[in-house]
Amino acid sequence: STDLTPFNGEDIDDEFGHIWDLWAIQNEPVAATRPFMTTPGNHEGFYNSTQFNNRYHMPFEKSQGNGNDWFSYDYGNVHVVSVSTEESFETDSPMLLWLEQDLITAVANRDTVPWIVLSMHRPMYCSEKGQDNTNARTVNVEPLVLKYDVDLVIAGHVHAYERIHPVNQGEVTEFPQRRPDGNGKFVDVYHTDGKGPVYVVQGNTGAMQFETWVQPQPDWSAIRFANGYIPPHNPFRGHHAKEQKVEQGSLGGAILESNYTDTFGFGVSTFHNATHLHYRNIPVTGDVGVDEFWI
Repeated sequence: STDLTPFNGEDIDDEFGHIWDLWAIQNEPVAATRPFMTTPGNHEGFYNSTQFNNRYHMPFEKSQGNGNDWFSYDYGNVHVVSVSTEESFETDSPMLLWLEQDLITAVANRDTVPWIVLSMHRPMYCSEKGQDNTNARTVNVEPLVLKYDVDLVIAGHVHAYERIHPVNQGEVTEFPQRRPDGNGKFVDVYHTDGKGPVYVVQGNTGAMQFETWVQPQPDWSAIRFANGYIPPHNPFRGHHAKEQKVEQGSLGGAILESNYTDTFGFGVSTFHNATHLHYRNIPVTGDVGVDEFWI
């Protein structure tokens, strides 16, 4: 097809092939040394997904998925499921029907591959202003991740970092416990069996951050930061008194002094064994943008 119609009314001036080439060159040090898997976002569909689909070919055949749009695979002790948030999430949609069947298969294989991770671009839960946490994506996927005990949901889209406690229709099902990690510090530990996944919005990999948060911070939001502003870590919202509200810029809350780039970062998941998962946000500069937890 030669359809060059703007995608969802968005500007596509920066979606030409040379931009994809530049992005691939920037990622080559990582992509050349380890599996480099993709989940489609809201820009991959420009120009009929031509740039995206001719550069990346995900393993959809074995899982009976749909090209780069939805698929799953096993990597070591982890079953990774990838879906497209640009597709329909209605109850009778092909992708949602496929997702449930894939999760059924993954659960049946859990003795061999114990962890299940769901990857999607637009988040199910996020406290950035303007995010809709009650759309079909959240309403129809949440029962599945609870029913089949998905462990971790990783999203992006919002150019910020946020960790969300396990929830059911917005109500927290599991607050973390603060436990010593053996290195002289305390970290958050979730016991999520039957409680639903921890959600991570890992959208802070370096694009401009102009995000603003809803106030007050929802009980389900463990920690969130962007724009160089890092509010204090408060994983027990809802169990204790609300944090003091000291307005600072667009984010609110008592702000830790930091550089703008301290809130740029990337996430690393380590699946140590069948029962212990460690997740860490690693800032690209400094060390004030760190967040980590165990499941």
